[in-house]
Amino acid sequence: MMKVLLLLMTTVMLWAGGLRAEMWCGQGAQAALDHPCGSPTKRTAAAAAAKYNSEWTNLVGVDKVEQASSKYGGEEIRVHVDLHFESSSRTGIPASLDGIPVVIFPGFPAGPDLGNPFGSLANTEKARSEQAEREKSEAAEKAYRLVVHKYGDDWLAVPGVLGIGPSSCDANRCDFGSVGIVVQRQLLNLARSRIPSSVDGVPTVLITQD
Repeated sequence: MMKVLLLLMTTVMLWAGGLRAEMWCGQGAQAALDHPCGSPTKRTAAAAAAKYNSEWTNLVGVDKVEQASSKYGGEEIRVHVDLHFESSSRTGIPASLDGIPVVIFPGFPAGPDLGNPFGSLANTEKARSEQAEREKSEAAEKAYRLVVHKYGDDWLAVPGVLGIGPSSCDANRCDFGSVGIVVQRQLLNLARSRIPSSVDGVPTVLITQD
């Protein structure tokens, strides 16, 4: 009976420990990862957000950096970005910081500029094409933001998940058409079993990190 109780207590403790996104560790260098390395507190997350706020807001397209608590009681650092967020800025922001996940949120973009509706470009094919592309991009970013708000806490609760952000970036901007979820390589199969390949029409891409 005592062995059963101990096993049950261990299972509950491991399950409770998994309700926050952080690095997972094993008992040795080659051991399986079976427990969280540490438990970042709200104070630690707030201090980390404050420490890097100036550095990150100086990056192109970054509007705001803040500490936030998930519905599971875990902590995260949220980075709010705009349409100008690009590859050079993305590489300057890690997936996690001091064991705290970093989640990137695109801001809802402003509507089209109607200051000169009779301008010479207003009725050209180029202007219409650019407007259509802009609307497509805005719709994708809105869908990304809503999915991360709705499911982000659940994904961050999966052992081995370190952070969430755009799945890819090029020289000009980042692609918010799919959600990139950074996962420790050793726990990739577990993440694949818990995180669907797409949610509400938005694809998810698992990105491994050693």
